[in-house]
Amino acid sequence: MIWASKPSMTARTKHSTTTRHCRRPMGFESSSSSMWMVVDMLPPWLPGDPGRHTYRSWSHVANGGGPGDVRASGPLIGLEPTVTDVSLTPYLSPHDCAAAIAFYEKAFGAVETGARFTDPEGRIGHSEITIGGATIYLSDEFPDFGACSPQSLGGSSAALHIRVADADETARRLVAAGAQVLHEVAEQADGERRGTFLDPFGYRWMVGEKLEEVSKEELRSRVSGFDVT
Repeated sequence: MIWASKPSMTARTKHSTTTRHCRRPMGFESSSSSMWMVVDMLPPWLPGDPGRHTYRSWSHVANGGGPGDVRASGPLIGLEPTVTDVSLTPYLSPHDCAAAIAFYEKAFGAVETGARFTDPEGRIGHSEITIGGATIYLSDEFPDFGACSPQSLGGSSAALHIRVADADETARRLVAAGAQVLHEVAEQADGERRGTFLDPFGYRWMVGEKLEEVSKEELRSRVSGFDVT
């Protein structure tokens, strides 16, 4: 989710200028003295720059540019992107973000990290939790940003897989916290002991405990009805 004090954010490269428009959450008024936080999920290089020759930097300009401006300038020296430069973080928008955070704390031992941003209407605009070494971003619903809950959408087509040391114990904690069992924990052909659960906010969790490494050749002998390639 991107919040800015102006309706436009400009990303500039030496080749082109691209303007992206975003809307402020309801209840916020523009003020030159306001401190606005911009939360941007863009990678460190700019889209549309296949050579990754530019980088982005934040600027807070009290007059003119505005604190919402995003500008890119200068060559990327010695920082060619590799697989280690990339991370993937789920961003969930449950119908009650505060309750979801409390649920994940109880079910998974999640820890809320970073700052929580709450708008004047009491909606959480951004928050972060960690489960083990994994990070998840959460917000309340902001339909103007396309942030809608599974309840609003009639379900979620995505599922989250979590690898744990003890799938049965994690399953017990999930159910005790209020999750619904979709598939009981059981040993699977791929070498995991795994079950699937639906949390109270409409997200499916596949809870897996690794038991063994299984080769493709072995999988072919264990699985029927699918081609294993």
